[in-house]
Amino acid sequence: HRAEDANTTLADLSGDRAAFLSGPDNQRVVTIVDLSSGAVEPVGQGRHAALGADGYTGFVTASDYRGNMQVYRVDVRAPSERTQLTFLAQGVGDALAVSGDGEFVAVSTAERGSASLVLIDVGEAAKFDLVP
Repeated sequence: HRAEDANTTLADLSGDRAAFLSGPDNQRVVTIVDLSSGAVEPVGQGRHAALGADGYTGFVTASDYRGNMQVYRVDVRAPSERTQLTFLAQGVGDALAVSGDGEFVAVSTAERGSASLVLIDVGEAAKFDLVP
């Protein structure tokens, strides 16, 4: 994807790697670029993306089988293998961030009827807390 493409945005930086989102909102594609070598690694579809501290673990929001946005962990070296980290009935919102050490992911949701923050311990994918 060309940098001048109006539908391409920088999603995150981690060391010498960058995550880009390109395409229209309903068909965004996540691509990881190694800034030192120029190697491009397509990850797949996702609305939002963030890189973990190691630069190889990516976190994306993408639709589940019901069409709700959920958070997935992706090893950018094997992007076809995604691990779903959230299983929220209302899905997740538009905010996605990874802690500096890569141990936690925060994402917004309206799961309890009002805006909340979900904090995910990525070491224990099934363990997360809703923070009002």
